[in-house]
Amino acid sequence: MTQPSFNFLSLDLAQPKPRIKGVTCVTDVMWTTAIMDDYLNDFAEIIDWVKIQNHRRTISTYTDEWFINRNKTLAKHNVGSYIGGMVFEMAYLQGKYIQFFEKNLELGFNAIEVSEDSIPDMPLGIRSSIIKEARSMGLRVFTEIGKKKPVTPMKSEDAIKAVLEDLESGSEHVILESAETKLLRENNMIDVLPKIAKAVGIENIYFELRRGYNVEQPWMELCEWLVQSLGPDINVMNIKVDECVWVDRIRYPLTPNANLH
Repeated sequence: MTQPSFNFLSLDLAQPKPRIKGVTCVTDVMWTTAIMDDYLNDFAEIIDWVKIQNHRRTISTYTDEWFINRNKTLAKHNVGSYIGGMVFEMAYLQGKYIQFFEKNLELGFNAIEVSEDSIPDMPLGIRSSIIKEARSMGLRVFTEIGKKKPVTPMKSEDAIKAVLEDLESGSEHVILESAETKLLRENNMIDVLPKIAKAVGIENIYFELRRGYNVEQPWMELCEWLVQSLGPDINVMNIKVDECVWVDRIRYPLTPNANLH
């Protein structure tokens, strides 16, 4: 194996892949497969998952050949991939989520996201049965809790209950909607997230950092707040592909001076 030129200097680094803590999931909105392949040649060691988020093109444009080639390219770099939860939500509302799961397997995906942050809450028991159905088909399942437009801050006991229910049903990890985390931070409710993490295990939660990708937003401040509150082993997602480097610097700064990130 080729060694880094300056490996005689000590430095805090992420645990090698595969890992269950300190995971980074980036969002792929419109990169070509060739550009993604080239980027991962240099940065695959700090990217664990790629979420395909361009929902309109996912449904209307990308072909079987495109998806299969994309997934083979990511797998070459030991990077997993799955489609953003909104496409699942559309399939659920149209009564076609089983067909959606089957198509994911056909295209080379091995994971799906089950969410309901943009649709009415599912009837009692339906969410659990969907998770179990996907698992029985051989898919890894990631779920999400919280709403995109919460009215009041999330209570720790409600979040803990929701996360544990999903994990018990077979979800591999549970994503916390970024709007919920943002609201907790704005209300200075710094004790809620440590309570949730302690109750369910930090490795079982993923924190969204961005909401949308076409506007400027203080996602790095949110990431720093999460690292300060919970440590560098937090799992994060919803950042642009090339923002993974900044997450790595926030997790493992060279010095305490933020200006030297």
